[in-house]
Amino acid sequence: MAASQQFNLLPPEIQSAQLQDLTNALGEQKPLSLPEFYAQLPGDQWAAVDLRQAITAFAKQNSREASIWVNQLPNNEARDTAVSGLVDYLLVGAMPDLEAAAHWAASSTDPEAQTRRLQRVAKAWNKTNPSGAANAINNSQLSEPVRQQLLQYLTPANP
Repeated sequence: MAASQQFNLLPPEIQSAQLQDLTNALGEQKPLSLPEFYAQLPGDQWAAVDLRQAITAFAKQNSREASIWVNQLPNNEARDTAVSGLVDYLLVGAMPDLEAAAHWAASSTDPEAQTRRLQRVAKAWNKTNPSGAANAINNSQLSEPVRQQLLQYLTPANP
């Protein structure tokens, strides 16, 4: 019996826990193997996996490849957690990229998560460049609605 068939014999809650543990381990030890691993799984088996930690580790090794993979994920809970991990890395990684972080934050399918992530980006932008944050946002390549949302979050009424 193949390993995937044996895995399918496990109760769903055990499958989810084992898949989460494996995802976290791959993220820490071999993050570049995540896309290949997930390509072999049926989407319904990993749609609810929390990819945040794994994608943050993946982005540390290769943020471009991590971004490409996250962009290819279907719009589901797993992708939203992957977006969160990518935003985390882009905000505090070796070379922070606030504009890219804002782009990814805006791509969240969950409106509440999108708001939280954009607020984090605006706060980071304000912390990095308090006097020029608004100017940097206005001069960014972000869409007008995202720029306006970020500018709104820079005001003291939205800490």
